[in-house]
Amino acid sequence: MNWPWRDWADEKWLTVLGYQSGHGDDANTVKWIHSGPVVEFAKKADPTRPVVRTEVSVRPIINLEPPYENHSGYQSRQPHSAYSVRRAVYYSLLSTPVAGVTYGGHGVWSWHTKPGEHPTDHQGTGPAKHWKEALALPGAAHMGHVRKLFESVPWTQLEPAPELVIQGVKDDPTKFVACATTPGHKVMVLYYPAGAKAALAPAVPLAGTTVTWFDPRTGDSKTGGGLTPPNADDWVLVIRQGRAGGGRPGAGLPPVGGEQSSVDTRPPGGPPDAARTPVHAR
Repeated sequence: MNWPWRDWADEKWLTVLGYQSGHGDDANTVKWIHSGPVVEFAKKADPTRPVVRTEVSVRPIINLEPPYENHSGYQSRQPHSAYSVRRAVYYSLLSTPVAGVTYGGHGVWSWHTKPGEHPTDHQGTGPAKHWKEALALPGAAHMGHVRKLFESVPWTQLEPAPELVIQGVKDDPTKFVACATTPGHKVMVLYYPAGAKAALAPAVPLAGTTVTWFDPRTGDSKTGGGLTPPNADDWVLVIRQGRAGGGRPGAGLPPVGGEQSSVDTRPPGGPPDAARTPVHAR
């Protein structure tokens, strides 16, 4: 995990802020992505951050090395799954102002030609597929769904909004529900990792909203269903005020006359109450 830019904040020549969350697969690594120093820097809450000169423009923040699919995790020594990669990618995009992300496939990044062996000079990263075979890793296709989703919303207006989520699983960083919103909450995008539960803060206006669940594995979407994910897998929730702002996530179509959905804002288990996003492959 590497975030080197805190002490470089006043450099006018620095136009893009890249970082590496790396290939760790424990809870601390996951938390670092969605709630760590990068996120604090982005929202200017880092008390050690230098005062930034007003002439230095806001710069995109991009995770240049989230875990590579099939690369060995630092802690478990097991290959990173497509789910592990998806979770890191959605956390990276929604926890800072949306700019882009990098996807890596183990075997592709090294142009590997000796299947079953570790990449040259990278012992410990795990045996890799031939690079041509690694091109077909499932996570690579899932990155296409990431692009489709963000192209279907006004992604340049999205800002991280973790304060709008009441986390249903508070003691497990791997169940954190990430949230970003446009001004006035006209469009909200939330990523639910597998097994996560959450509710929206009472301040979020939900009357007249359209709720759509986007499947990050297939790129399919379905309208309605409240704030409960369709099953225990990971899902992306898109909430729109009214029916304006484009079609269903990933559809790339004009506005869809989807069903209006009443949304239960209770915390899980609580009592009843009245443009284009770049995804770079390696």
